[in-house]
Amino acid sequence: MTVRLPQAPMRYDPHDQQRMRSQVEQEVGRVRSYFPIQPVAPATLPNSGTAATATWSAARPFLQLPLTGNATVTIAGLIPGAALRVQVLTGAGAHTVTWALASGLGSLRWFGGSAPTVTATASKIDEFEFVFNGTDTIARVIGQNA
Repeated sequence: MTVRLPQAPMRYDPHDQQRMRSQVEQEVGRVRSYFPIQPVAPATLPNSGTAATATWSAARPFLQLPLTGNATVTIAGLIPGAALRVQVLTGAGAHTVTWALASGLGSLRWFGGSAPTVTATASKIDEFEFVFNGTDTIARVIGQNA
């Protein structure tokens, strides 16, 4: 009968940990150089006039809409799971916004049951988010009167 003795456990070497950390940091640096992470500045839509189309894209999921009058804003281009943020800049104030959806985005459903009123005070910012779940577009207020 052969009896095997257990091997001695590996000894902890802090130098190995430092080498591993260095290798991981180098790899993370390589990944960051291929995929730089930068904050996304909002793209500004033209002055609203009476109508504007806020179209989602992976490169620009955040849009600003300066109001110059009452406007109908059509949300377009969303894919399932995508979110579009729209900042409404109230300009001179006292303007209204009616929200609409492009074809294929289902019904527009607001948290709270109905679309909010845009801030009527001049030079304020309201921010909204629209998410398409594959059936309907769900909307919420992120903040108002900023």
